Order: sequence, then C-alpha cells, then structure tokens
Amino acid sequence: MPAVGISTNFTTRPDFPPTITPYSATESNQRSGSLTFAVVDLGVNLINSSDLRVGPFIGYSHLNEELNAYGCTQVASNPNVCSAVSSTSLNITEDAGWSMGRLGLAGEIQLWEGLKLSGNAAWLPFGSLGGTDTHWLRIDVGGPTGLSGPIVQTGPAQGAQLQVLIKHNISAVFDIGVGGQYMSVYSNGISHFELAETGGTSQPTKFSTTRYGVFVRASVSF
Repeated sequence: MPAVGISTNFTTRPDFPPTITPYSATESNQRSGSLTFAVVDLGVNLINSSDLRVGPFIGYSHLNEELNAYGCTQVASNPNVCSAVSSTSLNITEDAGWSMGRLGLAGEIQLWEGLKLSGNAAWLPFGSLGGTDTHWLRIDVGGPTGLSGPIVQTGPAQGAQLQVLIKHNISAVFDIGVGGQYMSVYSNGISHFELAETGGTSQPTKFSTTRYGVFVRASVSF
C-alpha cells in the first residue's frame, strides 16, 4: 500500500467532571499525517500452470500511521478550555504502529493473452499495537490535567487484508497494472494514563483503523 495523504476532518476530545468542571468537549482540525506499510510473505504454489497459480503463504506486515490535529474549539459549556488556541497550533499527534502476522491465499489467472488478474487475501490472526497519543497543549502543564509526556497505547491486534491487481505484459520482462487494496485491523487495548499523569490509571481502549485505496504498479523481471 503506497503512502497517502490524510484527509481533513475533526477529532473530538471530551473531559469529564470531577477532573474538569463543567464538562468539556473540544474539536481540532486534522490536516496532516503520514502512512507507511510494509509486507514480507513466503509461500508456495499448490497449483502452478501457465494459466493459473494458487497457493498459501505466511508473512509479516507493519502499518504505521501518524495523524496531526491543529487548533482547539470548545463545543460544550466549559469556557476555560481552548479559550485562546490558534488554528495553526499543533494540538494532538496520534502515532500508531501495528505489527501483524499473516496467513493467506494468493493466486493469479490469465484472462487472455498478456492480461492477468492476481490477488491475495490474508487473515491477520495475531499481532500488537504500539502507539502514543500526544496532547501538546497539556504536556508539562501543572494541575490535575497536566501530562508529563505522551499517553502510551498498547494491546494485542488482529485483522484482515485483501488485494487485487490486473496487469498487462508489455514485454517478456516488463508489465504494468492497476489494483486495489483493503485492510482493517483492531485492538482491545490499554491507554496507559498512569505513565503520563499523576494519579492516572490505565484505561481499556478500543483501537481500530481501516485503509483502502487504489494503486498503479510497474514491474521489471530479470
């Protein structure tokens, strides 16, 4: 999956009494970030002919996402939170790394001369999430809402991935193609507030991410 830009949207952050009174909910504008994805697979073709190849594989994948949110707008009733935050101020950075084992099936079929359809489907049965949730405007701030650093996020992970590619052989060693990919992973994990906040406790947290898109590929064989 190629790196792509992160779409602009809004993230909402609530704070509840008695830590903050009255109740506070804020919105920040998400407008930058990064996405990287790497996969290593090892497999064997159980069916291997000139027109059809099918076989299982095992492998490893790593997905890393970074999302940045700017500004802070109060959308509840607390007048003391986000009363004077510029829309250009970096407020929140969410960084998540998903490391996953892969079990799947891959195949390729020749549709007609020079044109092939290939794909793979993978179950991601086990893995781990390692991430941080950084609230830049609350780091080293005194009082009950201050944080000493990022909130560490961990948990077991699993998911699924699907990829389809149609390609055309330009020559015996060169082909071009267009395809699509879908990936969804999730974790019933923990946010470790105890590592960043005095008196904080770890909290169960559900994490999930879904990625899909199209890509163009050119390859050379030797």
